[in-house]
Amino acid sequence: MMHYMAGSKKQKEELAHKKKVYKRTAILSIVVIVVFDILIGGNIVFYSKWISCGQKPIVTNQKWRMEGDPPYYEASVPIKMLRGLPDYFCTPLEAEKAGYSADENQYDFPHLRESRQVD
Repeated sequence: MMHYMAGSKKQKEELAHKKKVYKRTAILSIVVIVVFDILIGGNIVFYSKWISCGQKPIVTNQKWRMEGDPPYYEASVPIKMLRGLPDYFCTPLEAEKAGYSADENQYDFPHLRESRQVD
């Protein structure tokens, strides 16, 4: 009888150890996924901005540009593997107020012009 109890105690210890290993592995996996997404993927930032705006946000373009090309914004893509760390805005007007052009080839701020005409 004593041998059976010793075996069950050992089994309980092994089971407890396995649970700890699984728990640590799960936590580490979640941390790695979140860090990857925040630093490289950028999807958490994108979707949180979408929620705060109530609509799909406008994204600044992160492509390589020639010297003198204006920084510009464009419509964002909902599913994208790597986002980088662009700036997000709720409206084109907000992006233009921050200095981003509506046209990738020249400085153009149609929403700013329109808002000034209304004022």
